[in-house]
Amino acid sequence: MKLPVRFLREVDQLEVAGRTIGPFDEGERAELWRWEAEVFQEEGLAEVETLQPIELKKRILAEEMGQGLQPLPANFYEQVRYTLRNLAERGDRAALDQMKAQLRILLDRRVMKLFRFIFSPEDVPDVPPEERLLVNVIFPIVERWMVDLFRTGEEVTRVGAEEPV
Repeated sequence: MKLPVRFLREVDQLEVAGRTIGPFDEGERAELWRWEAEVFQEEGLAEVETLQPIELKKRILAEEMGQGLQPLPANFYEQVRYTLRNLAERGDRAALDQMKAQLRILLDRRVMKLFRFIFSPEDVPDVPPEERLLVNVIFPIVERWMVDLFRTGEEVTRVGAEEPV
């Protein structure tokens, strides 16, 4: 996934691993693959835009007020991972704990809404790939559970056991 970056100075067009990147003006924003973003940041050419607590608060409020899933950028969870790693590396325990607490609230809201799509994963709206994966992984588990629940008159035996469960 890609990360949002802001260029700190002008960067000419570059050829990296067969890909053409740039040119970029100072102050310009772009989305780069994580490894590209980190190289530009290490070289002092750009900074990765981390997720800010106020952004999370706005997203939490939107989820609480809206009936359906509120839109998230496709790279949202990549930006979350980068932000958490960045805070941990800086040793900013208070900010890390605050960010994790807010993320937990947001995820609680979103997961409950995502569960509405368990029986029709094809109807999941445009969500980040991590959320689509969650629905696709949970769907067969719930489907199997329901098949087992509705099974009547059949004995179910644990593998390797002699007695029915």
